[in-house]
Amino acid sequence: MISLALLWLLTPVIPLVHPLMIGLQATAWIAVVILVLLILPGWRTRIIAVVAVLGLIELPHLRTPPESPPEASRVVVMNTQYQRTDPDKLSATIADLGPDVVILAETTRAEADAVASASDLTVSGPPIKSGGRGVAILMREGARVRPELKGSLHQLPVVEKQGVTVVGVHTVAPVNARQADFWRADFQQLNSVAERTGPLIMAGDFNAGVLHPTMRSLGLRGCGPVTPTWPSFAAVIRIDHILVRDASCGASGAFRVAGTDHVGVWADVLINP
Repeated sequence: MISLALLWLLTPVIPLVHPLMIGLQATAWIAVVILVLLILPGWRTRIIAVVAVLGLIELPHLRTPPESPPEASRVVVMNTQYQRTDPDKLSATIADLGPDVVILAETTRAEADAVASASDLTVSGPPIKSGGRGVAILMREGARVRPELKGSLHQLPVVEKQGVTVVGVHTVAPVNARQADFWRADFQQLNSVAERTGPLIMAGDFNAGVLHPTMRSLGLRGCGPVTPTWPSFAAVIRIDHILVRDASCGASGAFRVAGTDHVGVWADVLINP
């Protein structure tokens, strides 16, 4: 059992793009938990350790969001799973966070408009695609739409405001060999932006954990909470991220909205002067 856990833990160093490998790399943190439980003496100690891990996962949901500092931008990310969330509850939950930037995946123009209205934001990206391929960027007025990245199936919209580039992300889920190729192509598009200079916020559903070599190749800093984000009823994989360049991270947290299989995340981002 220890050998299997160690092999699982080592998968993030293997630069192989394969559906099974991507899944193992995204859940490698579970191998750490298994190794700790195997090392700890006695069932009482192990139960305490499991409770501590569950508490750490749940803590970002229990945290009351503080006031966002004036110099920070609060970024919120949610995949609404083909608009299965109640639009009023989704809008109210996000509005309560006081966001400055919202990224919605698998969304529609109507849903994005509802969230934008509740949060006093505007839909700042290009026209939103239909059929669950839509990704929306919501910001304060004044953002300029930039050429959209060529996502394999989903949108990868780009906007710019006051020298800060914002990319809305939804890569293809690498559940089979064909979609893994699409997933890799989406990351090539993201890398084309990550290689540039200047402040950057890249946020959304990456369908990848932070430990995957392809994810690490972006060279960006993560600002979101450590809690897993999928599937929402028993989250074990953190695939929804808020990544930045030339910026520092403030408070962060997570939230749930009934209907979607994703956990939402938020973080305060402070652009470096």
